[in-house]
Amino acid sequence: MEWVEAIHELTQGQVIALDGKQLRGSQDSAAGKNAIYIVSAWASENQLVLGQQKVDAKSNEITAIPNY
Repeated sequence: MEWVEAIHELTQGQVIALDGKQLRGSQDSAAGKNAIYIVSAWASENQLVLGQQKVDAKSNEITAIPNY
C-alpha cells in the first residue's frame, strides 16, 4: 500500500479500464478443473492495476464488478 500511495497522482477524469481475461493454462481437463477468469481494474494515467477479482466463467465485466 505504501508503494501505491507513493506513486499515486490525483488526476481529474482519470480513466479506469475494466477487462476480463481467461488465465492461459489454468484449465486442467484431466483433473476436471475449469479455466480461471479474472476481471482487472487498471488506472490508465498511473499505469497501475488497482485490483483483480476471480469471477464466474465468461462473466461480463459490467455484471462482475458491482458484486465485489
